[in-house]
Amino acid sequence: MSNVKTFRQPARAGKTANDTAEKMTILVAEDDSESLSFIAAAVERTGHIPLKAGNGKEALELLRTHGGQIDVIFLDRIMPYMDGIGVLRFIAQDPVLRQIPVILQGGADDEETAKEDMPMALFYMLSKPYDATILQAILTAAARQAQKARRLARRMSHHQTGFDLLSSAKFSFRTLEEAENLACFIANCFPEPEHVVTGLAELMINAIEHGNLRIGEQEKQDLLRSGSWQAEIEKRLADPAYAHLHAEIALTRRDGGIYVVITDQGDGFEWQNYIKIAPERASQACGRGIAHAATICFDTLRYDQIGNKAIAFVQEHKPLRW
Repeated sequence: MSNVKTFRQPARAGKTANDTAEKMTILVAEDDSESLSFIAAAVERTGHIPLKAGNGKEALELLRTHGGQIDVIFLDRIMPYMDGIGVLRFIAQDPVLRQIPVILQGGADDEETAKEDMPMALFYMLSKPYDATILQAILTAAARQAQKARRLARRMSHHQTGFDLLSSAKFSFRTLEEAENLACFIANCFPEPEHVVTGLAELMINAIEHGNLRIGEQEKQDLLRSGSWQAEIEKRLADPAYAHLHAEIALTRRDGGIYVVITDQGDGFEWQNYIKIAPERASQACGRGIAHAATICFDTLRYDQIGNKAIAFVQEHKPLRW
């Protein structure tokens, strides 16, 4: 039975924050043809390119043949031949595919059941029924994450000679550009740089915007929707009230791995609410970066008591799995 009747179109189609952004390819796997067309149209409205699959088996073949060109994956949980969880398990076992943001849609009744079996590749679970506004918010957030990962990958040096000799280091940063440049530099100290670079950038940008510059979650959502987030960052960085503030990142090798500690000069936040992606933030334009870092990029991630110091760890020599 089609689920299209549960969708509601937005009152009007306005410009999105992605109108001038790089186009992403979004794989949409849905066995109902009407729903598939509806979701593909939503992808196009966000300014990106849909790649359609009629079931889990077709999605798997596209991932095998075009995985390097796919930036976001949208899966229906219940499909013939192979369901969404089966595809997720395949994604989670691939070191490249597991970096791709994945959105899983399913009924509200099976959300708790699904969580027990959820591989780490999941970006968000979207419960039916939902309207087009929520759908586009989720697609936009996932595409934004993919855009950031692609941008960082282009900037990151693949020349790692000498980085494994670095035992400790400390850096200060204030701006978004400094945060991304440092993330690309420091990532080379890790065994798999491409797996940690987005997590480093997320934590460092969070230290700037939410920590030092005091931009709250609702305010950031409004800024992203209006396309003025970066302009507001630059405005506050130039403001004398914030110009003296900086954040720090320290790296140390010990305990058989690498620690990074990122400290800002803010008042902290309730980080426990962001370490996992929560259903109540389904339609929000932000709030997933810390969860992405915790589940995809690092072996462990925690904050200090008040929330202005993040401590992330990656084991250098992981045990063999038999």
